[in-house]
Amino acid sequence: MEGYIVKSNINNKSIFLPAACDRGYDDLDVVGNYGHYWNSNVASFDSNMAWSILFDLGEVYGGTCLRCYGLSVRPVL
Repeated sequence: MEGYIVKSNINNKSIFLPAACDRGYDDLDVVGNYGHYWNSNVASFDSNMAWSILFDLGEVYGGTCLRCYGLSVRPVL
């Protein structure tokens, strides 16, 4: 399964984030090509946006995304 392992700098634990894609306006983007996950924070500059993380082909990006998009969620306790 394609995805990305994220490792904590605090406690050295890790989680696997599958390449679960996202759901845009109307289409489900191709599963397995990339992962797009919500952060827990709404963007302070625009309440219609929230912070997210995106990975594709080994690259990882942080940014914002419209909250109406259906991004994946990976809860961690």
